[in-house]
Amino acid sequence: MSLLLAQVGINLLLPASILMVVFRWAGLHRSRLATEPWFPRVTLTAAWALYLVSLTTISQPSRELGSILAVLAIIAAPVIIGILLLFVIAVAAEMRMLLKGRDLLPPHKPRFLMSMIVLPPLLAVAPLLLAPSNPLRMAARETAEFKALCKDVGIRLMEKPAGPVRSVAYDWDPQRMRGRPDLDHVQYDSKGHILSFGGSAPQDSVERQKMLDMEFTESRRDGGRAGRATINPNATYYHFPNHKTQKPYYGVDELSADVLVFYDVNDLSTFPNKGSPRAGAIRYEITLTDRRSGAVIGVQAFVVDQINKRACGANNGNAISQEAFFYTAFNR
Repeated sequence: MSLLLAQVGINLLLPASILMVVFRWAGLHRSRLATEPWFPRVTLTAAWALYLVSLTTISQPSRELGSILAVLAIIAAPVIIGILLLFVIAVAAEMRMLLKGRDLLPPHKPRFLMSMIVLPPLLAVAPLLLAPSNPLRMAARETAEFKALCKDVGIRLMEKPAGPVRSVAYDWDPQRMRGRPDLDHVQYDSKGHILSFGGSAPQDSVERQKMLDMEFTESRRDGGRAGRATINPNATYYHFPNHKTQKPYYGVDELSADVLVFYDVNDLSTFPNKGSPRAGAIRYEITLTDRRSGAVIGVQAFVVDQINKRACGANNGNAISQEAFFYTAFNR
């Protein structure tokens, strides 16, 4: 709520205050008709109300949600165009009324006008500035921690694989992570703001063309990624045949894949719900080890802060891509 009020104060009330200064300088504040038409007043009020509602929506939707909103916008295009036309007509009517109206207010009320200009944005931002939790200091500290975690991110390639890589196994320390993080692909803009995360790259991307086709994959048992196996379901690891074979996956007690993909994270003791993917800035490190030779093939490090919607450590344009990392590490 404090952030929402601050958004209203900065994005709405502050521009309105600046306009009031302009109106005061131009003398328009004294030009008001005694009887105002209802249409401009209702239309402009509704427009500002819709703007306030838009502030509460997701500011950086995922690719999927963005596609849904785009389809809805196309369907509702006639309504949106109609609302915009009404808004323009209302603004024109309001300005026409201001320009031709007679003086109704005294010519000199500087204190009243300045209070109307300054107080609304200040009162809106006050909860954010005066909150006992000191959110501004907290945000500054989180930003400093995020930048510290972002040092030396990216990929490091080391030894070449002992041979062609036909299978991989995913593993992690169950005491530190509840499951394999669903961050196979994280897209962000030039400022580090996350646009989408999770899943794979878009179907029409170059990255999709570099996806590896493994004979099989293995993983520590993870209820979040796959359901309970019908064969040996209590085993430590699950074996997943290539999807083209249409064979069921089953439990195994030991790994047999060519390469081990091991996930680790920085200390999670300071985050709520230890291991929760909805925590603050977390640095992930993925180590590829060739099980045939014991050599480390490569390491990928990246940081994702899902609460503040930011990330760093891109290895494929402005995207953090595990598939691109695997492809590069295996095909050298």
